[in-house]
Amino acid sequence: MNNIGAPKIKGRGMVKWRPFASMPEQFLGIKQLIEDQTKLPRPIVTQDMKEEIERALLESMKLQKTIMISYYQDGQILHETVVVKAIAGQTGMVFFRDLFGVSLRLWFGDVVGVD
Repeated sequence: MNNIGAPKIKGRGMVKWRPFASMPEQFLGIKQLIEDQTKLPRPIVTQDMKEEIERALLESMKLQKTIMISYYQDGQILHETVVVKAIAGQTGMVFFRDLFGVSLRLWFGDVVGVD
């Protein structure tokens, strides 16, 4: 027999690496459960901490000083080294620029720490 156009498959190919691929809904459910287990509750920021954060943000904006911020997003606490570009007092938004020049925008309430 001459199988000129047929691919040559050795063993089971990629089938052996996907034993449960017959139930993709199960994968989505398991992935969601794992993500939910790794989420952290929103940290409590006291009034003193808010004032300290505000002072550091204003200083960074005025002096174009690089600061390290910690912020809460989607159940995680993330850290960025940034320079504050602007603070919109009416909307509560803070605009940053990171070390690579990428702009970042956060609610003031999401910022949980400044170093």
